[in-house]
Amino acid sequence: MSSATAAAPSATEATRPRVGGGLAVGILVAGVAFAMRLIPVLRGQGLHSLLTYDGAVYYGAAAGLAHGLLPYRDFLLLHPPGIVLALLPFAALARLVGDANGFAVASVAWMGIGALNAVLVTRILRPAGLVAAAVGGLFYAVFPAVIYVEHAPSLEAVAATCILLAMLLASRWRRRVPVATRTVLLVGALLGVSSGIKIWGVVVVAAVGLWCLLTVGVKRAVLYALGALAGVSAVCLPFFVAAPGPMYRMVVLDQLVRTPSKASSAQRVADIAGVSGWSLPHSTSLLVVAGVLAVVICALALRVRAGRLGVVVLLATGAMLLVTPSWFLHYAGLTAAPAAVVVGSAAGALVGLARWRALRAVVVVAAAAGLTAYAGPALSTTFGKAFPARELAAVMATSPGCVTTDDPQALIQTNLLARNFARGCPLVVDLGGYSYDLPLGVTDHGHREKNKAWQAYALRYLASGGSTLTIRFHSGFGFTPASAKVVHRWPVIGRTPHYVVHAPLARLAPGGS
Repeated sequence: MSSATAAAPSATEATRPRVGGGLAVGILVAGVAFAMRLIPVLRGQGLHSLLTYDGAVYYGAAAGLAHGLLPYRDFLLLHPPGIVLALLPFAALARLVGDANGFAVASVAWMGIGALNAVLVTRILRPAGLVAAAVGGLFYAVFPAVIYVEHAPSLEAVAATCILLAMLLASRWRRRVPVATRTVLLVGALLGVSSGIKIWGVVVVAAVGLWCLLTVGVKRAVLYALGALAGVSAVCLPFFVAAPGPMYRMVVLDQLVRTPSKASSAQRVADIAGVSGWSLPHSTSLLVVAGVLAVVICALALRVRAGRLGVVVLLATGAMLLVTPSWFLHYAGLTAAPAAVVVGSAAGALVGLARWRALRAVVVVAAAAGLTAYAGPALSTTFGKAFPARELAAVMATSPGCVTTDDPQALIQTNLLARNFARGCPLVVDLGGYSYDLPLGVTDHGHREKNKAWQAYALRYLASGGSTLTIRFHSGFGFTPASAKVVHRWPVIGRTPHYVVHAPLARLAPGGS
């Protein structure tokens, strides 16, 4: 069977695909995806460098849970608890191998999750043909935003796994064809779990709920909703029961006071489209071109059953990303999964529409060239910042009391996180996040330099340590000049070319400065 025959649009999707071809595509896609996540880390500073603040926050929260502390009740966490549960096995492993190695293993596992997600895209698209499966899977494999979120622990990677598994099942549904109750419940449960990892998953729950209503009817849609409720409850309810007020405040209310981003609509579109690494002007013309191209791709994708579901989910998530107040590159990871399904579906539809073999070959070559160009910026990407963990650990391990820091990566890479737990130190995994979780009446939540309550809290926490290491905040970023001066006045007990270890408590000892 030729790839063109297998890739024909919905009218011929019933054709049974070759198993061998699908396996080869899956292996290729998995290998490319894993390499695109691992190589930038190895090319950078390696697995034991400073890879990601957010990932360290989630890992630190999981380590807290492994030591009997509950998020929301015992420490701040601004996200649902699903990511904590996902990282719990690695935090438990760290009790045997150390936190630096536990985090490194978790990072490699997340790269594997990225490869799995890319393969799931190929599985969703396989009924539309080998070309559709290969293009969609490779598109996901080289998508810049997901390379970023899948090179180390992140919310988006595991949330995408749940979404793709749900799309794999739901894309097979047909009108007036009975669907097993357990399948509908499972799709809902998967998306409920996704919402328990990243709260924005509720948008996908709504989008797939609409798909369920249109394809399998009201009764199945109700079952789907029950499944979603069961999924999110399984993840969140135990933590909510333990601390209902704090959890609601941190996960829901604190998101409403995030500082609006200055990123333009064109910048967001560039990130969502995966072309922000290209030298393109972020202008209205870019929006127009992107809009026209998106319409054409979606129109082609609608010819494929999986593509129709992909369009529904992509439109819902894309619309949300365009209106959300805050903006970071990793937000685009939310649209990557449905975008890959849509792009792959469009490629499969194009091959199916091509009547001549030469024209089909042109489509395949153009898709390969486009993916190669698309991957270009990522090929030069590096991740990680060098961190002299041994030198700093040797200094801080000799200090009394707790080690405090503005970035949990410092505690993880020096293997001092466990020592803090053993000494009963307070767990502060997201010092910056406290700027969003302040008493009512504080208005400058996100602008930390203007937030007097956060400045006071940060200094009070850092000053409570026998030794402290600030690697994230400084004058002009987070700290005011006055706060930075306070830190600089603390006695210095260790120094490397880029980092200084202070001993805040030493100033209180007899003879201390």
